[in-house]
Amino acid sequence: MAKLLPPVVNRNGLLNEEARIDGHRIRKEVDGMLVGVGTILADDPLLSCRLPQETVEKQPHLYILDSQGRTPLDATIWTVPNREITIFVGEDCGLEQMGAFSDKGAEVIVTPSNERGLDISFILEELGARQCMSLLIEGGSQVVASFVETKSFDKLVTYIGNRIIGGIGATPRWVV
Repeated sequence: MAKLLPPVVNRNGLLNEEARIDGHRIRKEVDGMLVGVGTILADDPLLSCRLPQETVEKQPHLYILDSQGRTPLDATIWTVPNREITIFVGEDCGLEQMGAFSDKGAEVIVTPSNERGLDISFILEELGARQCMSLLIEGGSQVVASFVETKSFDKLVTYIGNRIIGGIGATPRWVV
């Protein structure tokens, strides 16, 4: 059983420098990165490619799964230069919130839902139509689980930290 960190755990310092650099190297190589809004709400990450002693000309396109339009307009993701953002929202997302995302420069795509949430097949078709041929799925737990459960991935990269964290607060998502 694989487990992901509970939201209250400070994620800084869980990986060594080699793993952190490798993660940023992968970010540099892909066309896009995909993350669920839960990660943005929990961590307020940059979600950018930051390699030491290398200039990154263009950041990978950031795709956010946000069925209800909860991505904060003051989140750190909006501060990264040279990056496009697309937000996949549910059919019930308010027009005002979609307009606010557009005003921030994001493309907003209204996305059908199924029993798992936003329709992964629809999203993958939209990404293909936009020539996004390599996608790094950064998380969170529900997003990763959706792609694993639907077998919508070609490669799985995991990093094992030097601390054991788990128990009741950790989130079980799938059996490996």
